[in-house]
Amino acid sequence: MRWDDLPVFLAALRGGSLASAGALLTVDASTVSRRLKALETALDLRLFDRTPSGLAPTDAALRLRTLAEEAESAIAQLQREGESMEQEVEGEVRIACPDGVATEFMPAVLTVLRERHPALVPTLVCGIAYVDLNRREADLALRTTNPPGDDLITVKLAEGNVGVFGRADLVERWRGAELSEVPFITWDASWAHLADARFLAGIGANVVLRANSLPAHLAAARAGLGFVINVPESSAGLVPLVPDLGVGGALWLTAHRTMRRVPRVNAVWDVVREVFADPSLLEALSRDGAQ
Repeated sequence: MRWDDLPVFLAALRGGSLASAGALLTVDASTVSRRLKALETALDLRLFDRTPSGLAPTDAALRLRTLAEEAESAIAQLQREGESMEQEVEGEVRIACPDGVATEFMPAVLTVLRERHPALVPTLVCGIAYVDLNRREADLALRTTNPPGDDLITVKLAEGNVGVFGRADLVERWRGAELSEVPFITWDASWAHLADARFLAGIGANVVLRANSLPAHLAAARAGLGFVINVPESSAGLVPLVPDLGVGGALWLTAHRTMRRVPRVNAVWDVVREVFADPSLLEALSRDGAQ
């Protein structure tokens, strides 16, 4: 078998279908199908049954999964150790972060990086889905939770309470009303486990829109469709109906311990911490953008 068949096999297991595996690998479903057939031929095994609902792993595939994941982990460790020997601050750095952080905070980070390290090429991996740093799905991650893991280094960038925000005219209309009555914009069912979604479910909120993207929430709120639960720093154009719900939130910066020794990753780490420690940098960017 070929070493590059390993991620195809694991993506098929994790995705459960040719299309989902292709999305994980950023290739089309036909490529995944062709590679899986070649792998099955090389191993002389049937690894998946093709069913109307997707790929069903055979007993052979399930037995090979642990070995494949161990090999994946070893290859990732080899890559990390090799990259830790780099000397120059240059090349790609993949930064995973929620959409709201990407749009409201990361421009300040990217501006400083561009000025100091022009040979760096940051790549933002946007979204709230979990990104596995051990599997090299990103080099750094900004997360709203503190992830466990002995191989990870994590620092808290910011913390504060969240409030309820909406357009000024909507705030005047609903001021004094019970929160369960006002129109809310929240997450779709796939993200119902998030703290703000759980809070709204707990009060039986009047949900008028669900979306899986914070920028979509904010855009709808700025259009006057309803209210969002958010932090003040990323609620530009909105005013508070409830300034503080008494529900705390935090943002964490995380990297694999080995990757912290890589100069390009270390440079991004330092700039992210510097920007979040100095609110004036964020404010200056906001002023420049408003001009």
